[in-house]
Amino acid sequence: MLPRSSDRAIINGQFNGARPFSAQEEKEHQIQVNANFLEGYKIAQNGILQMNTALLYKDRFFNAKLLKGKATKRQEWSEALTNNIHRPLKRGRSGQKFTYLMQNRNAALTLHGVGPLWWSNDFDWMPKFVALDDLLIPTDTELDFHDSLGYFCVNQWLTPWQLYKMTQGEKVKPGWNKELVQQVLKSLLESQNFSPDYWDKPEKMEELWKQRSTYLNSDAVPKVKLTTVYCQDDKDGSWWRKILVRENQALQITSISTDKFLYDGITSFADSIGHVMHMQFGDGSVVAPFKYRSVRGLGVLLYSVIELMNRLRCQFTQSVFTDLLPLIRIDNPTDRDRPKMLQMQPYGVIDHGIHFVPKEERHNPNYNLVEGAMNEFRQLMSESSASYVQDIDTGSGKEMTLGEAQIRLQSVNKMVSSMLMGAYRQEEFLYEEVLHRFFNRTSDDPEVKLFQKRCKSDGIPDDLMCLECWQVDITKAFGAGDQSLAQQEIAFLSNIAPQLDPTSQRKVRRISISVMTRNPELADELVPTEPAGVNEGTKAADEVFPNLMMSAPTEIREGVERRDMITQLLLKMEAVIQSITQFDNIGTPQQVMGLGSVSQYIQQNLEMLGSDPSEKEFTTAAEKQLGVLDNLVKGFEQRIQEQMASSQQDPEELAKLQMAQQAASQKLEISQANFQQKFEQNQLKFEQKMAQSEQNQAVSLKQTLDTAAAEIESMKAKAIAEIQAIQAKTGAEVASTKAKTKVEVETSKEKAAAQPATAASE
Repeated sequence: MLPRSSDRAIINGQFNGARPFSAQEEKEHQIQVNANFLEGYKIAQNGILQMNTALLYKDRFFNAKLLKGKATKRQEWSEALTNNIHRPLKRGRSGQKFTYLMQNRNAALTLHGVGPLWWSNDFDWMPKFVALDDLLIPTDTELDFHDSLGYFCVNQWLTPWQLYKMTQGEKVKPGWNKELVQQVLKSLLESQNFSPDYWDKPEKMEELWKQRSTYLNSDAVPKVKLTTVYCQDDKDGSWWRKILVRENQALQITSISTDKFLYDGITSFADSIGHVMHMQFGDGSVVAPFKYRSVRGLGVLLYSVIELMNRLRCQFTQSVFTDLLPLIRIDNPTDRDRPKMLQMQPYGVIDHGIHFVPKEERHNPNYNLVEGAMNEFRQLMSESSASYVQDIDTGSGKEMTLGEAQIRLQSVNKMVSSMLMGAYRQEEFLYEEVLHRFFNRTSDDPEVKLFQKRCKSDGIPDDLMCLECWQVDITKAFGAGDQSLAQQEIAFLSNIAPQLDPTSQRKVRRISISVMTRNPELADELVPTEPAGVNEGTKAADEVFPNLMMSAPTEIREGVERRDMITQLLLKMEAVIQSITQFDNIGTPQQVMGLGSVSQYIQQNLEMLGSDPSEKEFTTAAEKQLGVLDNLVKGFEQRIQEQMASSQQDPEELAKLQMAQQAASQKLEISQANFQQKFEQNQLKFEQKMAQSEQNQAVSLKQTLDTAAAEIESMKAKAIAEIQAIQAKTGAEVASTKAKTKVEVETSKEKAAAQPATAASE
């Protein structure tokens, strides 16, 4: 681990501007020029900008596409959820944190080829950036962590306040060694002469921590180093988390045992490693199978050549400085300390024995060789960074033609695009996990709760709020992040835009404004994602109306808001009729036939909508409005016929027009016949489905009735048995009562008979 960290430190130093020669080398070789000319820094900045442009600086990070649910609502709900989730990603304090997080990730990705992100718990949606020296992954681990990685560790430095908040409270998960936590906190506080003995009085301790929270969360107090260990269960593949306290010499902690877990979870932490960590890789690996420790970024690719270039530039610069110095030869060394020149303005007199060394006698470096070496280094830097940076000056100074510039731009962009395609694919997994955490119904994150509330207010059902129902599509940057190539792509889209449907034309306009101005907010303001009142029905009307006006066969759309489509077609038909009325109140035969096709298409949709009793009021009003428009179209047709009859038209042209009308009529008849056939087939399918449904319902009803009858018979038998038992019991009780009463009556009689005899004897 230490050699790798040392190598990264050397690379970081060079790209940060560290000088190429050490202090010892300066002294031994009498080096006067020791400077870093920051060529590596510039290339790294361009590479980071390329990554940020492709992965961060864009209107949307991704688009969420709904795969299930009601077909007519999928696009609307997809747009709503995408907008809702981008609020915390791009706005407010969370948006600012996420921007800095991704900038750190992209910088590490560019320089070292690895950009790790880590979720330290199971409820926060935003991950944390992990420095490579704090990420401990075993050697020979392949890039596919799912099969080759069984454990890994993450180092973390916490202030006393952060450790206290993480381990205290009602919502803290079980598994923390509270005694060890108190020992660590006490040791941290004792190092700053702040050690109140209130551990046995939680209420006082809580108040004291609140009062000192600012101090205990500052740089004035030392930090504790923790190592979070993740290990995979061999049986079910789940991941478990444990936390260790690491030795820290700065704190001089000697009484704390570091062989015990500070946290030992009693349940698994995550089902998959994707819920714990996301890793974005550069394309520095060339030998399969790709290993984590073999990934290389710009730092390794450019270090050697940039180091040689800096040393060469320093030597070259020192040579130039030396060449600017006048060299003097002194014949009498004993007199070298006395003044050599007498100032007599405007003349100067030099003592005898002093001579300037002429140019012919001085050493002349081969500057052509030096320049050739520099150009060679520039070419190597360009080739090594071509996958990250699109334009590196080779130093040739030759002006390229437009064709050469385009060929070079496209060839370099091809390499950059290949790298970005892999980055886009890996980025999908990141936002899938982010979306998964936003769907977590048990999360305490306030932004997650607000997101779920907004989605519910937009009408998205609760059963669709799960990752399985959605697909994440990463938004790809035009020109692979290069503005020149992006402008060429936008020019191509603008040229073919007239051939696209209105919805696609709207997208092209929006993209053009966003790319050319590099201002997505302005594009969103000028061309919103969806105009007000747009749904699948209105979109379908916009798409089919041009075809209908050309009298082209058009199929009936399924799965759309038919009511909105009919309304939109009526409005468009009325607009065309109004335009003809204002122009000449006649129109052309093509317009009249097109309006007839629109009318027929509307009538077909009204017939389908009329099967729903709840739409009776709408269909009646729409048929009435369509009748008014049809009368106006018939007026145009009649005036065209009158105009044709009154004009002396060429019989051949008249015959051609009649043939065209007949052909159009035949097309309309064929279209109507096809529609009628399709409508009858759909009606037959619907009836068969209804019959099957009725049959299934009848079978189900019969089974239910049979079950109910059996239960009734059982209950009846049970009731009869209970009644018989009650009757038998009651009969026995009655008989017993009768017998008892009979005995009592007989006894009374005997007593009554005995009383007169007694009286007589007396």
